[in-house]
Amino acid sequence: NKQDIKKVDEMLEKYQGKKLILLAPGSKWFTKKWPLEYFNEVIGQVMNREDIVTGIIGGAEELTLNIVTGGNVVDFRGKTTLLELAELIKRSELVVTNDSSPIHIASAWKNVKILAIFGPTVKRLGFFPWSENSKVFETENLTCRPCSLHGGDKCPQRHFKCMLEIKPKMILDEIMKTIERV
Repeated sequence: NKQDIKKVDEMLEKYQGKKLILLAPGSKWFTKKWPLEYFNEVIGQVMNREDIVTGIIGGAEELTLNIVTGGNVVDFRGKTTLLELAELIKRSELVVTNDSSPIHIASAWKNVKILAIFGPTVKRLGFFPWSENSKVFETENLTCRPCSLHGGDKCPQRHFKCMLEIKPKMILDEIMKTIERV
């Protein structure tokens, strides 16, 4: 509604003219979380670019995640309603997200590129982004995938290869390709 749009206008007012990328580092399940140091490495590579503003999204429960801020990094965690988050995502160039709800919100907008990171879950379980404007990153050929329908509190195999082998450079390369195209 107009109130949600107005609030997002205010949140983004001083970043006009910049390309908005959003990172969603949270998930209810530990095994669905790409390592925070990987997210921080990506942020470190884009945080001082003058043409980009990087937004960190998530609920209040994600405020405990130790994410790099500063430069052109804006922390939106716990500061938006679900509808405001949808409006924020709608205005972004791309969303980098774990297998969590931002995938599905971003899938509603044709213009938003989704970079989805999948560890313990796989497409046949039904949770992949349906948007054609998405790219899924996953470690294939692991016999332990999927390890569960929704993820868990720890890797059952104790190696967490499904997430650790998806390197920050892979995500960063796709971010740059997308940003340069826009």
